[in-house]
Amino acid sequence: MDCNIKIFLKLLLLFFFLNNLISVKTEIIDVSDQKFSTYHKYQSGSSDPTCDFTFEFLSPIASRFGFTSFYNTTGNENIRNDSFIIYTVNLWRFPIGNFSGTADNGVDSLIINFKCLAIDFDIIKFRIYPNSRSNRFTDDGCAILIIDGLNTQLNGLQDLLSEKVYSPISYNSFKIIEQPFYTGGDMEFLFLKGSDPSVEYWYNITIPFLYESRGNSDEFSYQLVSYPSRSGSYEAMGIGFGPLQTVTTETTDIDPIIIFVNDYSNNEPTPIYSNNGTTTYINPVGNQMKISDNNVYVYYNETFRYTIGSNNISIIEKNLSQPFIFVEYQFIWTEKGNVMATTFINVSKYDLSMYSYEIYGYSLLNESFPFGFEDGSNLKGFSHSISFLIPNETSSVSTYLSLLPINFFLNIPFPVVAKKDATLYSVDVIHLFEFKYLFQIQIDKNLMLKSFIINNKEYSHERLVAQSTSLFTLISTNYYSYEIIIDTFLHYPEIITYKDIYGYTQDFEIGKITSPKSLKRIPYPPKLQDVDMFSISNISYLYQVVDVTNKTVSNIIYFNFTKPIEKDRVIGFQLLDMVSLNQIKNDGIGKVYYSKWNSTIGLFQVEFEIPSNTQSGVIPWKLVFGGWSYISDSVGGNLATLFSSYLSKSVQLKCISKNYDGYGPVINNLSVISTSLEVGLRINIYDPINGFKNGTIKITGEMDSSTYIFYLESTEQIYKRQLLPNEITVKLESGDDKSGVYQLWIPIPLSCVPQNYSITYVELYDTQMNRALFSENGNVVQPIQNPFINFMDYKNKIIPNFCSNTGGSSIPFLNDFQMNEFPNGVLNFNFTVTDLESGIRIDQTPIVYISTLYLDIIKCYSKLVPQSSLKTCSYTCSIKVPYGFGFKSEYIFSVYGFINNLGYYSGYSSLILGSNGWKNKHTSVYIDSMPETMTITDTSTINEKGGLLWVLGNNFYKDFIDSNGSMYPPFIVYINYTETFNQYEQYPITIYASAFSIQVNATTKPFTIYIIEIDLNGNPISTSNKFTVVPKIFNISYDLLPTSTPSPTLPTTPLPTNPPQLCFGEPICGGQNQGYCLTNVGCVCYSPWIGNDCNSQVIIIPQPKPKPNDPSTEIIITPNSTSPSSSSSNNQDYLFKSIVSLIGIREIDFNSKVVNEYYFEKWDLTKINNETYLYQISITVPPTTIDGISSTTYINTTLQWFTKETNISFANQSLLMNPSTIKYTISFSNYNFKNKLNQLELIMSASLLSSKTNDICSGNEFGETNSIDNSNYLKIKVDDHSLYGRFIKRALIDGLPKSISNIILDKSEFNSLKTIDTTPHSDQLFIAISIPQYQEYVIIDPDFSVLIDHSKSSNSNNICTNSKSGLSSGQLAGIIIGSVAFAAVISISLAYHFIKKKNNRKQLNNIKNKLNVLNK
Repeated sequence: MDCNIKIFLKLLLLFFFLNNLISVKTEIIDVSDQKFSTYHKYQSGSSDPTCDFTFEFLSPIASRFGFTSFYNTTGNENIRNDSFIIYTVNLWRFPIGNFSGTADNGVDSLIINFKCLAIDFDIIKFRIYPNSRSNRFTDDGCAILIIDGLNTQLNGLQDLLSEKVYSPISYNSFKIIEQPFYTGGDMEFLFLKGSDPSVEYWYNITIPFLYESRGNSDEFSYQLVSYPSRSGSYEAMGIGFGPLQTVTTETTDIDPIIIFVNDYSNNEPTPIYSNNGTTTYINPVGNQMKISDNNVYVYYNETFRYTIGSNNISIIEKNLSQPFIFVEYQFIWTEKGNVMATTFINVSKYDLSMYSYEIYGYSLLNESFPFGFEDGSNLKGFSHSISFLIPNETSSVSTYLSLLPINFFLNIPFPVVAKKDATLYSVDVIHLFEFKYLFQIQIDKNLMLKSFIINNKEYSHERLVAQSTSLFTLISTNYYSYEIIIDTFLHYPEIITYKDIYGYTQDFEIGKITSPKSLKRIPYPPKLQDVDMFSISNISYLYQVVDVTNKTVSNIIYFNFTKPIEKDRVIGFQLLDMVSLNQIKNDGIGKVYYSKWNSTIGLFQVEFEIPSNTQSGVIPWKLVFGGWSYISDSVGGNLATLFSSYLSKSVQLKCISKNYDGYGPVINNLSVISTSLEVGLRINIYDPINGFKNGTIKITGEMDSSTYIFYLESTEQIYKRQLLPNEITVKLESGDDKSGVYQLWIPIPLSCVPQNYSITYVELYDTQMNRALFSENGNVVQPIQNPFINFMDYKNKIIPNFCSNTGGSSIPFLNDFQMNEFPNGVLNFNFTVTDLESGIRIDQTPIVYISTLYLDIIKCYSKLVPQSSLKTCSYTCSIKVPYGFGFKSEYIFSVYGFINNLGYYSGYSSLILGSNGWKNKHTSVYIDSMPETMTITDTSTINEKGGLLWVLGNNFYKDFIDSNGSMYPPFIVYINYTETFNQYEQYPITIYASAFSIQVNATTKPFTIYIIEIDLNGNPISTSNKFTVVPKIFNISYDLLPTSTPSPTLPTTPLPTNPPQLCFGEPICGGQNQGYCLTNVGCVCYSPWIGNDCNSQVIIIPQPKPKPNDPSTEIIITPNSTSPSSSSSNNQDYLFKSIVSLIGIREIDFNSKVVNEYYFEKWDLTKINNETYLYQISITVPPTTIDGISSTTYINTTLQWFTKETNISFANQSLLMNPSTIKYTISFSNYNFKNKLNQLELIMSASLLSSKTNDICSGNEFGETNSIDNSNYLKIKVDDHSLYGRFIKRALIDGLPKSISNIILDKSEFNSLKTIDTTPHSDQLFIAISIPQYQEYVIIDPDFSVLIDHSKSSNSNNICTNSKSGLSSGQLAGIIIGSVAFAAVISISLAYHFIKKKNNRKQLNNIKNKLNVLNK
């Protein structure tokens, strides 16, 4: 029976055995989480001597389940399948003592024992880290309190004076949070001895005054300015954009304590400008419909304050209430969902606001014009008609539709179906890079999944993974697999929520069991355990004080910890100065930089940039640790964070800035402009310090909602963003980025009606990404970012003065509507609209809305067909429907946004399209049919040094396995570097469906990547999109050391070049057909000739078969197995075997003494394609005397066989790969050196043997190639065959080309290994590639070739039989083995046996006998 069939049947039997293993169980099983001390808990808090317990039990489905203990407790059903249920039992507030409990299901019972332990408070000490105001704190705590001397983790700290309980943020570290503007004072904490609650321990601590005064009241002046500059009433420009106030005072490194006080809140203003020795602070007056009596104070110490002024103003807020008349609703029953249609009529004007639609309380859609606008005009009334697709069943008890701001609420009469519990087969969590984690989720195929919700974001079937074609996963056909990449910098998820199409949701907590069948738990992330964040030490900077006036400055922070911490731990670093905080406010995250361990200096380091013109003085920052902030069994998803404001003044980062700019560009002047056919605005955008970069301004017609979106650029942008649909690019008209004029033009049709055009949205950015923002309808409310601060009374109106038409009431009507489906989920729509009275407004294009269940909508933006007329217009649009959209349902279509020239619009809901006989729905794609193309969507951050790059996207991994059991990657990665204009191809290192990793070269220019999918034979199938990667460039000299480290500057080593070589050979360099002599270089050979005399010829041999467990290859050279055929007669009846191997690595000190050595054993093999194989192994490096923690170094070796002549580039060196060459690419990850002066050696072995033992010679050479290769060469000769190796004398070290050396080692050093004797018919050499210290990774690149040698030279170290002093002049066979990457040991053995069919059995047996000689 075929071997594969046997394996399949065995796996199938194993599957059924495991599948039914639990089903034979009848008893209760304790399956409680063993991650924590489940049965032995310490008291919960300092004054709470009780414990909480959680147990989990697996039980067959029974009539009842109960748990009886000190209290009677009933378990709650957590998760079930058809046979078993997981019950969770929570026990609350058990006192100190020993307990037992009984779980019972009516058939079986189980007794467990557990205890609550007291914490010893006899000898505890406190460390207090105040959050100093002078350090510009951004955290909400007033101090960090660390308790030393405890024998366990304390999960709660009670402050009896304030009656507050504080939770730990890391091991026995508590953040003290008080009311805003807390200035410091005394606190008293009570600790109760659990074993004897009558014993009380009282501890008093004092938090020092947090607000450092900058001087007395008569030393500084304060100027209060209001915008607008008047009192009385003020009508807000937009929702939330009320009046503003600023305070200007003299600039110092310590901010004044300014407080805006009113009846509603106390606020500190935000600094926005510093110039000419003064700093301006800004604060909103208010944004509610009220009268605000604002008093502004400045504090000088704990008790004394000075009144700056006040402002009384009545704020009239914009009101969005809409008087609507509800007309009707109706349901259209379908097989896969119900179409619900509603119609409203508006009796007042539309104010361009956003409408919010909600179904069942959790499906929310926010849309503005044109969605739902059926016919009418904003100023004369309109009807609003929408169609929704909703399920014909639901699990929700409350079924309704609501619409705001109409305040409409409608109950939906649908039956409630039974809830179907979800079964997650498994959840795996894989760390990719930085704080990015890959969640792999397998779920029952029969479930009606809509989405997973993780960290408040929904992920649907677009994250589905293709079902594997691997033999080992074919049996798994009852689940779907999903991959979701989560950025956990802000929050590590605590819960994965399953949500189905009926509205049912189910939560799966991290660490909890996902299925009664598998009993698998959702894994915990890396744990921050026994690490005291405040043991941080050796904090220093490349530049501790930096001048950032009009320039961005690159810098490095260095730090370590006095307590052990893993060197590969991910630590995020983020600046918290005002400019960086603005960037965080813009996108929710801002710029984050990540640490790496610098083994040379024994410190963590983070490279970062300080933005130009940020606020002078202290620059606050924070460190975020990659792991959960959970201790013992106290779990929380917020990552442990250390803020610099809790640290001493001596380690604060500071900057000097003559001009601070923390405010976005403002509109300094604007005026209405017009021509005979256009109207518009001339706008002056002003940003005198940083300069304006780009922005968006949206202008809307008040009558017909015609919309114009303008994208403004001050200068030509190097990296352009993709324009939004219908967006208009506007260039600088006059001026510059500091003060520039832009003209925004709106075309007006010949037949038109008078209407106002309003600025409804403005978003402007300066060169440091400070943002100015205005939104009329309240989509975004950031009042202090208002770009109209100088025009607070401006009404945002543009009025054309040449439109006189007042008549007409027709609306555009649809003539036809067609939908066509194309491959890969592409839908195409074509439709025609007519308005015979006034014509169609051709600069406004309609939108096709494609919606499915629960208000999920995608939009197809149409384009005008050029052949259209003024009164009849044709439109077309195409859209690729996201994979999985409308899962197990269908789509419905609506089209809105037809506008005529007299201010009227129209649109058609799905119901109306269907009633006219047009196609209004479509069945969704079945999700077992995967997308045919791969898509790249993003990458990890890469700097100019290159290195490992993670590429993110979809549909990467198909898990092919060939007949040899090797994994087969389904694509090739192509990289186009700008500097070289060359295209390089590479195979991915690690592959998942949503991400893969590759190595990229050092570069300062953007480069493009794309992938080509291939089949098992290497034929292309499809090509992905092209994605541009922009390296992050830090202008840093990496040889500089931190400012606090007095070590000397490390010298740089120039790249090696070989000295001039002489030309050899008779004739010189083989003659004119084989090469030529180049002065000061040596012989330059024509392919396929090689060597220092061009008399060695590359021969073509069959590709050897790779070994499964190590990257070594045996090459057997048999008669008639090589070409060219001009082999000399004396080698036709004997064989050769060549072996090249990777032996290991060793760490040596400056005296070349071995400190650590590692021999390679079993490697993991992955087949890349038919010519390329990847071997992977890791070594455990023992701890150094500094940190006491061991580390892991990962080694990748790629063997690539070349079948044709190929030019490659490595470390800025061009190399020629001849046919029948095998190249090794070897890379090492970070290595923890024991000493700063140590280095590594990669040990290789090369050998050559012959079956002939008489009348034969052997010898070897080691020297330098010409200055074109700049390499060492190795040559082992046996008779007329040679093994030739080339070792380039440079490597990629941390992304930069650097010098390395290659030496021959004494064979006696390796007597413990099985070596080959040096005889006339065999020889073996050991080579060491010396690698200097590095931080992140190393790549090296030797290679070897097969040659025919026609030279007659002899070598003095030859060993011969029969007194023969030299080698014969026959063919010289060599084997090219090229090795690219950081390495370890190269092991090449290429095995091949080729016998033509016409050879008789006698000849075959003769060859076999000679092979036996080689293998002795």
